[in-house]
Amino acid sequence: MENRPEGRRHGFRPRERLHRKAQFTEILERGARFSAGGITFRCLRTGGAASRLGVIVGRRNGNAVARNRIRRLLREGFRLSKHRLPCAVDVVLIPAPSATLTLDRVLRAFAAFARALGAERP
Repeated sequence: MENRPEGRRHGFRPRERLHRKAQFTEILERGARFSAGGITFRCLRTGGAASRLGVIVGRRNGNAVARNRIRRLLREGFRLSKHRLPCAVDVVLIPAPSATLTLDRVLRAFAAFARALGAERP
């Protein structure tokens, strides 16, 4: 696959996920906001070793089948792009209801997000 750098792990492990409501709430309240490709990124820098992901897909995005497809696309985009992030961050993704998401569009949004993170000062 062309997006995979050599010698890196590309799994999406439980330690790379946000699990608790309190974690989501903290990021939504205190995190920085960035939008690209119909996706809103809310992020909070952490001192952890790995970045973590949470996804919020509302009912306005479609029925259960459509929402689950969107979640899978966003997780796959994170899995393929997490090596580009310049620092460990907790990220919550919120897709716009009108956004037509494809894997290519999600990967481009993650690339823009990684560039924005690298450009801002810690």
